[in-house]
Amino acid sequence: MKKRLSVILSVIMLISCMSIGSYSALANTVNTASKATLNKTVSATIDSNAEMVKDLTFYLAFTPEKTGYYEFKCSSSPSKGMVMVVITNKNETDIFGMGICDPTDKDFKAPPVAAAKLTAKKTYYFAIVGEECGKYTTNITVTKHTHKYYEMDLPAANYQEDDLKFNGGRYRYCESCDYEKVLKTYYYPKTVTLSTTSYTYNGKKKAPKVTVKDSKGNVISSSNYKVKYKNNTKPGKATITITFNDKKYSGTLTKTFKIKPKKQTLSSVKSKKSKQITIKWKRDANVSGYQLQYSTDKKFKKNTKSVTISKNKTTSKTISKLKSKKKYYVRIRAYKTIDGKKVYGAWAGAKSVTTKK
Repeated sequence: MKKRLSVILSVIMLISCMSIGSYSALANTVNTASKATLNKTVSATIDSNAEMVKDLTFYLAFTPEKTGYYEFKCSSSPSKGMVMVVITNKNETDIFGMGICDPTDKDFKAPPVAAAKLTAKKTYYFAIVGEECGKYTTNITVTKHTHKYYEMDLPAANYQEDDLKFNGGRYRYCESCDYEKVLKTYYYPKTVTLSTTSYTYNGKKKAPKVTVKDSKGNVISSSNYKVKYKNNTKPGKATITITFNDKKYSGTLTKTFKIKPKKQTLSSVKSKKSKQITIKWKRDANVSGYQLQYSTDKKFKKNTKSVTISKNKTTSKTISKLKSKKKYYVRIRAYKTIDGKKVYGAWAGAKSVTTKK
């Protein structure tokens, strides 16, 4: 590709300085260009070894009667070196069509052809330029161009991490001209919806169903991407990564969901001393801590106080300064800190105890 680009650039530079000199038996200039008519053949010769600049390039002028696609086709390939053909304007500021012939390259061995859409009554110039091709003679015929189509997908993309997104589509191209048609637009992937966004830990992996939609709200088939789950077993934040297969869609999207701690249970609630209760529970290594509530109201709607235990290794708590001979209800739940916020599990069933005098 670098070779091709360097050749194109060098040829454009060559063409841009070809307006000097007079008509040559080998080649010519824009000002002395041979005239071409539709379906007529013109003979052309260039000599890449010539000392005169005017012998390096051959120009053919063509003015179409009707707007449409036309092609300039050479009858032969050079025996060596490289030949480039271009369709340009008289000032050589625009290139409408281009072709390359390199006999050493299997993809570019055929005689050079340049095709483009041309406007009626406007004069265009077909130029042949050689590079180390020696003396090259060919016949040039101007005909109406028949498209040879091929189709390809240019994927729509959303690179979420780079905030880069753009649409793609199914495109139809011509093999030898600039014809292009959009057959179908692929809108970039935009949203990910999960069948469930919150689970309760039970020791099993969680894998909610994924629905991906594009920027127009259309569902994208799962055949276009793979789904990978991470940290989706223990309490905390699980991550889903959707990676597109680069056919119709490219990039990645991520989505998260929460796994809450399981329901914590109380081991015992006892009052061993006056106006005190001691609460015990089993440790849960998968959580960040616990929250206790105690109340004289069975439904915990009034006279309720809370205590937060910030270490998951702690498994007991003594609460003092309570009323004597009073019945208290106690419950517990675990929490996991996710993105700086506490996500709580369900409350355990309350236990009751009457304080000692």
